[in-house]
Amino acid sequence: MAAGETARRYYSTKQFAFMGVPNVFSSPHTEPDMKFFDPINAWYRSDNEPLKRSLERFAKFPIATSHEDNQPRLILTALDVAEGVPVVFDSYAKEDGTRKTEYGRYIIDKDIVSDDNGVSDNVKEIGFEHIMRYDQGITSDHVIASAAVPVNFDYVQLEVESYDPQIKNYKKNTRYFWDGGLLSNTPLLQLIVAHRQYWYRVKGLKDTLPKLGILLINLHPARADSIPWDNDGVENRNADIIFADRSKHDENVILLLSDFVDLVKNLFEIAKDHGVKQELIDDLLDKRPASHGRLHGIRSFQYRNLIEGQFNIGEVIRIERKHDEHAILNKILDFSSNTIKQLLRDGHDDVVDYIKTRFGNEPLQAAGLGNKKEKRQS
Repeated sequence: MAAGETARRYYSTKQFAFMGVPNVFSSPHTEPDMKFFDPINAWYRSDNEPLKRSLERFAKFPIATSHEDNQPRLILTALDVAEGVPVVFDSYAKEDGTRKTEYGRYIIDKDIVSDDNGVSDNVKEIGFEHIMRYDQGITSDHVIASAAVPVNFDYVQLEVESYDPQIKNYKKNTRYFWDGGLLSNTPLLQLIVAHRQYWYRVKGLKDTLPKLGILLINLHPARADSIPWDNDGVENRNADIIFADRSKHDENVILLLSDFVDLVKNLFEIAKDHGVKQELIDDLLDKRPASHGRLHGIRSFQYRNLIEGQFNIGEVIRIERKHDEHAILNKILDFSSNTIKQLLRDGHDDVVDYIKTRFGNEPLQAAGLGNKKEKRQS
C-alpha cells in the first residue's frame, strides 16, 4: 500500500491531468479517432498556451544577448519532428551578425564541367538544408518548442527556410517541433559545439578556446535504492532511465578528440624540427578530408579546421537528484504546492551534500549554507 505522501502525489497528478493547471496547461480535449473509427482509441491533448503566457509575464522576449555586453548566453534545444534531428536556438549572434539556427544536411552543388585540361568538378557551397531566422532574439515560441512534450501537447509550428533543389533556392515553410529532450535530455554536445562555433567562427580564435566549465543538474536519478514491483513504480523507473544523463559518452568523445588534436600539433612541431617546410604542412591542412560534404549538421571544412579552435573543456560537475521514495510516474504533472516546496528543499540539500562531499564543510560555512534536512531532523 502506498505511503500517504506517495498517494497524495499520485492523486494530485490525476486531478491536474483532468482539470489542467491554470498557469501551465489546459484541461485535456479529446481528438476523435477518424483513422480507424475506434471510439476507444481516444487522443487526449492539452493546450500549453497558459505556459507561454506565464513565461511572457516573467521574461522579456525576444531574448538577444551578447558576450561584449557581459550578458549570459541562452541555448535551447528542440527536435524537428519530420527530420528527427536536434535544433539549437541561440541568443548570441553568428559570424555574420544575425541570429539564426542552421541544421540538416550541408548542401554542396557539384557540377561536372569540361575545360581544355579535361573534366573537373565545379563545387558550389549552398549552405545548410534548413535555416530559421530570429534576428530580434529567442521568442517564447522557441522556448515552448524546446519543452513541447510529445502526444500530450500539440506540435509547435515555426517558420523555416528550406532549400528546394528543384528551384535551387530557399523557400519559406512551416515545420513542426517537439521537446529536444527526446534525443538528448542532457544536451552537453550541443553546448560544447555552440561554445566552439562562437569562439572559433565569430571571435576568430585559432588556438585553444577559453576553458568551459560545466555544471549539470540531473533531475532523473540514474540510481534507485530499490527495484519497484508495482505498475506505476515500474513505469516511473523506466522513464527515469530513458531520460537519465548520457552525457558522459559525449564528454569522453570530446576529450579524446582534443587529445588527437594535441597529437597532431606535436607531430607538426616534430616535422618542422626535422626540416619539413611550413608550405608542405599548409598544403596538407588546406586539403579537404574524405568526409567533406557528407557530415550532417556540419559545414564543409578543411583539415586545418579540425585542429584550429581546439576544445578546452574544464571540470564537468554533475549534481544528481537523489532517489525519491515517493516519486510517481506522472511527476511532471505534479504542480501541487507541497511537492514544489519539497523539490526546492531537496534541490538545496542535493547541492549542499555535493559540496560537503567534494570540498568539505569550509565552503559551506563561508557561504553560510547548511543542510536543511539535517536542521529539520535536529
